[in-house]
Amino acid sequence: MLRVIVVEDSPCVRAVWRMMFAEIEGLSIAGEFSSASAAIDAIRREAPDLVFLDVQLIEGSGMDVMRVVATEYPMTKVIMVSNFADPIFRRRYMEAGACAFFDKSHDLAAVHRMVVGLAEGGDAAPADQLTRPSA
Repeated sequence: MLRVIVVEDSPCVRAVWRMMFAEIEGLSIAGEFSSASAAIDAIRREAPDLVFLDVQLIEGSGMDVMRVVATEYPMTKVIMVSNFADPIFRRRYMEAGACAFFDKSHDLAAVHRMVVGLAEGGDAAPADQLTRPSA
């Protein structure tokens, strides 16, 4: 079972992820959080397989969470999702250790494909060009 922590500041967007993930066999949501500190506490308690992470949070940022995961839980995969899908953000998070970076307004199908693949025991290889850092 792939255990996922969702870190997203928008309750509406969290609901979208919850509905999407409910349809994926082999996946369970270990928690949903809107702030960096609450997410970090949960990650340290739960040690999830996957962190589904937004760039902007109510308190703190996705990078605060990314740093903790990268240094303390290097086997935990991080998928970044943001409306701020600028190449600079993509590159910064991919260099920090994210396995993918998606534009949550436009890449829902690619997000779904990647998460299904992970739940089926696959690797987090980039699903398409959108996940690769720009040069």
